Parts: sequence; C-alpha cells; structure tokens
Amino acid sequence: MELWEALTRRTGHGRLRAWTGSGFAEMTWGEVATEAAGVAAGLRRAGVHPGHTVAALLTNTPAAVPGLLGIWLAGGTVASLPVPAPGMDRRTYARDVADLVGRLDAPLILADERLLDLLPAAPRSRSWQSLRGDGGGWTGREPPGDDEPAYIQFSSGSTSAPKGCVLTARAIAAQLELIVDFTGGGRGTRWCRPAAALARHGHVRLPAH
Repeated sequence: MELWEALTRRTGHGRLRAWTGSGFAEMTWGEVATEAAGVAAGLRRAGVHPGHTVAALLTNTPAAVPGLLGIWLAGGTVASLPVPAPGMDRRTYARDVADLVGRLDAPLILADERLLDLLPAAPRSRSWQSLRGDGGGWTGREPPGDDEPAYIQFSSGSTSAPKGCVLTARAIAAQLELIVDFTGGGRGTRWCRPAAALARHGHVRLPAH
C-alpha cells in the first residue's frame, strides 16, 4: 500500500521534531523508519502478529512516532489509550485502563518509560525504548490492509466511559492527504500539528513525496 511505502521511505527530507521538555529532539524520517523497523521486530519477538491490538499511551516523546509505525509494520492495530483525566488518582486510572485493555484483548501496553508506573500490572507494559534492538533479526513487514482496522482513538473518559473511533489504513491515508493539501501541497516537507495519533504537543514533518 502506498501509505506504508511513504511512511517507511528512508530517502527525502522529512523530519520528526518533538518537544522533550527542555528542547526539540530531531530525527530524519529515514532514522524514524529504521527505528520503526527495529520496534516492529521487537514486537514480533514479544508475540505481536497481524490482527493483534496493541494498546499505547501516545505522548510527545520522540520514541512514540517510530513506535506507532513499528506497531503497524508488525501487523498490529494501535489502540490509543486516554491519558489520566485531571484529578484522577493512579488507582482509578489503572483500573479503567485494565478494563479498557481487557475489552480490547490487547496483549501489550506500550508507553514512555516515565509513565509505566501508571499502568496496570496486566497485561504486560513495556516502554517504547525497551523494544529497540530486541527483534532477534526479524525484518518482515505485515501492516494492516487498506480496509482493516489500523487505529482506535479513545476519548478522554473525563465525562463518561471512554469511547473509541476506529480508523482503517485507507482512512489514515486520506487524512494525511488532507493534511498535505491543507499545508500547500507540492514537494518538500510539511508541518502539521498532529492529533494524539502521533504526539501530544509536538510537531511532525511529514515525509517528502
């Protein structure tokens, strides 16, 4: 599919920039794609296969973007979990996440290292960083098909139980095309303010086409 070819292309001038709290971290899109392949291999080693849903807390850490792409390359559907609502205590949040992940039948929760303490004991929780170099040599790529679920975005749950919206790979490709059109079209890099699907409070330069 053209979407996955574009997102894993190691040439061009696309860049990822993400705020780390003290400054912007920057990677070329080729570096993002290379790291995503390593994450995909680590996920395959962890038992993630096509058709599995992988729960994730997608914050503004630079590791989340190649992590998101790595889930797709391993064949997984990304379920973006809500972050804790203002005033919510850790026990309540962990209970709500455990209930949500249980209904998704997700074998794994991924998050930045600093957030692991917020997550329930089951299923397994791992950091994006821990998957680097843990692939055991797997170099395949089995992303979701055009009309298969690729992303589930949940509401915050601040006023009621979190509600999910499912996006297919085709829908994600259409959204990216809209972003490119909105930012002017043509060749070169494009800035966008990403939704929670990529990062919170960060910016992403889309890969050049």
